[in-house]
Formats: sequence, C-alpha cells, structure tokens
Amino acid sequence: MAKKKDELWWNPSRPASYHCLLNYIIGNRGAGKTYGALKREITMFLKSPKSNRHQFLYVRRLKVELQKLTTAQNGRLFDAVAKEFPDHVLKAEGDLLTCDGETCGFGIALSTASKLKSDTFPNVREIIFDEFIIDNTRIYHYLPDEVTKFHDMYETVARPGNDPNRPDTIVWFLSNAVTINNPYFAEYHLSPPINGDIQRFGKAKDMLVQNVVNHSLSERKKSTRFGQMISGSHYEEYAYENQWLMDDSRFVERKSQRCTYYMSLRFKDQWLGIWYDQLQMLFYVSLDYDPQYPVQYSATLDDHQPNTMLFRKAKSQSYIRHLVDAYESGGVRYESVKLKAWFREIIGMGW
Repeated sequence: MAKKKDELWWNPSRPASYHCLLNYIIGNRGAGKTYGALKREITMFLKSPKSNRHQFLYVRRLKVELQKLTTAQNGRLFDAVAKEFPDHVLKAEGDLLTCDGETCGFGIALSTASKLKSDTFPNVREIIFDEFIIDNTRIYHYLPDEVTKFHDMYETVARPGNDPNRPDTIVWFLSNAVTINNPYFAEYHLSPPINGDIQRFGKAKDMLVQNVVNHSLSERKKSTRFGQMISGSHYEEYAYENQWLMDDSRFVERKSQRCTYYMSLRFKDQWLGIWYDQLQMLFYVSLDYDPQYPVQYSATLDDHQPNTMLFRKAKSQSYIRHLVDAYESGGVRYESVKLKAWFREIIGMGW
C-alpha cells in the first residue's frame, strides 16, 4: 500500500538525498508537495532529541495567506497531514506550530519578516516557502526586491557562519508550474530540468530543481468528469502534466525585417525595443533596442530614469494607446516567452 502511495504523491526523500541548500520543487496540482514537506518536518521533529528539537518555518509571501493556516485559532495547516500522526496532537495557532504541546515550527510572512531581525531561531533546520511562484499579473504580486527580502530572512533565521557546529538550514520552495519568469529563477539562472526530473545548478551545485509529474495521479484525474471536460486544453497540460501555465509559445516569433523602430521601454533594469511591422500591422517586443531613439518610457518607478516618461502615466498618448489597443486585439508578438511574460506584467499594471 505504501508503495502505491509513493507513486501518487511527492516524496521529498529523493531530492533530499542530493543534500542541496535550496530545493525548488515544481509539481502538478494536487501532487502532495505541501503534504509531503509537512510530513517530513513532523517526522524529523519526533525523531529529534528533546534537548535539541528539530524545528521548521512555514513561509508564505503575505500575512493574509497565513490567516486561516497558522494565525487563526485552530489554524488548518496540519488538517490534511494529521492522519499520518494519529498518536500526536498537531496544532497551528498564533503563527506557532506545535506537536503535543511542544513548538515544532513557526508561520512567517515574507512581507513582514524584517521584524524578525532581533529574534533567534537556533533549532530551525528547514524552511518551507509555499506557493513561491505566482501569476504576477493578478491581484497578488511579488514583493519589491523580493529575493533580497528572502535572503535577509534566511540570514536572520539560519545565521550562517555564526556557529560552526550548527547544521545548514535547508529550504524547500514549493509551487505549481506557473511560469519560469519569476524572480528566483531569474536571480539564480534556474530553469526546468533538461534530462530527467532533477537538475542541480550553481557553482557549488547547491540548488536543485525538481519537475514533479505524478503520472498515476494524472491518469486518475484525467478519468474524472472534470478531467474529461478539460481534455486537450492548456489547463490540462498545466494541472495534470505540469506544463508551465504562462509559458506557452503562442504569439512568440522573431520580428520581421520590415519592422521599424517604435519606442523604448525600460523594465526590470533592462531596455526593451518595441518595433512595428506596418504591412502585417503587428508590434514586436524585443531585446533589440535603439539607445538613441528619443521615445522612451519606464514601466515602473524603480525603472524610472531621466528623460523617460512613466508608461502608465502616458496612457492617453497616441504612442501608448496604439500599442495597448494592439495588445488587446492580439496584435503584439514577442521574441521570447520571457518577453511575453514581462509585457503581460507591464500591461497588468493598472490598465
């Protein structure tokens, strides 16, 4: 029975065997990523000596995400995994996580983690950052300079170098396959594994990316009425086959030789060139840009520079209006999936 369960749900034992510091686990919906990670932490807590208990952090981006999980009375973080430990009482409340009345972990929002700088977490051995990849074009967004905020939190919790006898603090980043265009993959130059389901990155090979596709679970889901209804859709590829939701190649193509330069747009500290093909009536977003061209816009305040205008503040100008109208009618192409995601994010800023 246990063997069949391992075929359906993600098991952290295999990626843990690589002994990497940062582990990015990308799995299809319902693959048991959070379940498996919490089961691992409670198991390690129970196996640790009472004089030196294993503890962990459960991290979400915003406090509102923790409200019903770890903050509220009788938080539901452990509701699903509790059946794995029938002889123990698991509880989450006030962002304190306990097992049989002993502290086994803490719930923390990355957005407010800077308040922890004077706190110490000597027994925290692992960190779970759940849902670390999001669709940045919707209600929730990545925090400004988010990766630095995570580094600050890690430094506060792990205190690397302070105690040579303290084990390294391991991080589990958990997410569905939303988009490779996220600040963590960009910061560390990560990508989905090419050969097999696990690949290590970095000079020390201390970062791991695992692509979790549970085929038995996928087939079970596909056989349901809902699975049959969405058969052949892009959502089926994302939810059941772990294909990246926002990274399809529709509208991705190289600009034509007929294109003329239209404007420059600065985003994420990088200049983008906007080109126009009058014959096809298509705009192209490219990394090929003309630094001398006078029509320059910045997408955000962080990107703002002298002699540039804020993109959304200029939305009434004909240059911008024509581009936005073209986007809304499917008249924009992109020279890479990354540029497509970037431009979608720009358009989502208040239009």
